[in-house]
Amino acid sequence: MEFRAGKNLLRPLNLVSVSSPVDKVIVDNMVLLDSQNIIRFKTVRNPLSDVVNKIDLRYRKNWSGEGYNSVESGSDLEPVSLFGVKQKPDNFEFNWICSSTLAIDLIVFYFQELGFSRDVYEFELLLDNMEIERGDVLSINPLTHLLDSVKVLVFGSGRSMGSGVSQRMDTVSIKARQMRGWVGNNGFGLDRFGGVEIN
Repeated sequence: MEFRAGKNLLRPLNLVSVSSPVDKVIVDNMVLLDSQNIIRFKTVRNPLSDVVNKIDLRYRKNWSGEGYNSVESGSDLEPVSLFGVKQKPDNFEFNWICSSTLAIDLIVFYFQELGFSRDVYEFELLLDNMEIERGDVLSINPLTHLLDSVKVLVFGSGRSMGSGVSQRMDTVSIKARQMRGWVGNNGFGLDRFGGVEIN
């Protein structure tokens, strides 16, 4: 959920396509260079160990005894076929959930968040991008991948103070994660994957 101009805007699950709307487009020349004229753009791929594609979600805690009164189960078949069954049973125990509908919604949400290993990007922009905040959706062109218009969800943004002595300007530091869905591209994906990449 986003809070903008006094209104609550409900955003769909974090699954995107090439036509999904974004809060801001980050083009190549907006990303700053370091002192050696190297672009300040770092990419880290989340490890496969973080992937979850089978969930037994325990809910309706038994407050008078032990354990939970209900369990909803689900599997995300596409990542299961790619990576095998990957679970983290201790991460899906919800004391205050009491509805099967909500439990199923949570399973769907976590599959979209955790079903695939995705890239996390860190980059620096000028101060005219200070409006970017956690939860915003950006469109970027990751220079390390030559992918066009990748949608990312901002995890955090902050101001890095400059220095007159070091001749360094104030900047806006952004950390964002690639969102799951179809990504159109005209970089290496066009040659090797037929023009689209699924995340």
